[in-house]
Amino acid sequence: MQKAKDGFFLGITIIALEREAFTALEKVKPDDVYVAIEADKPWTISPGILQWGKPAYKRFNIAFQRYTADYILEKLRIKRPELYSVIITHPRGKAWLETRLAELRKQLEP
Repeated sequence: MQKAKDGFFLGITIIALEREAFTALEKVKPDDVYVAIEADKPWTISPGILQWGKPAYKRFNIAFQRYTADYILEKLRIKRPELYSVIITHPRGKAWLETRLAELRKQLEP
C-alpha cells in the first residue's frame, strides 16, 4: 500500500513540477535565453518548484535523475522549440543548462 501511495505522490509531484516549470517559461523569450547563456547567468527558481520540489526530492531523489539536460531539451523541443533552438545552437548552451540543473538540485537538497 505504501508503494502505491508513494507512486501516486511521485506522479502528482512530477506533473506539478513540470507544469510549474513550463508556466514560468511562458514568459521567457529566446533572446533572454541567449543573453543568459552568454553571461552564464543563473535562472530564477519559481517558488512553486521549490515548494513542490524540496519534499519530493527528499523523498524520491532517485526520480529526479530523469531531469537531465537531454530530458529538458526534449521537452523544450516539443513545447518551446524556439528556446530549444537557442540552447542547442549556442556553443555553450547545453553546458549552461547542465550547470543550471546542478544548481537546482543543490537548492532542492534537504
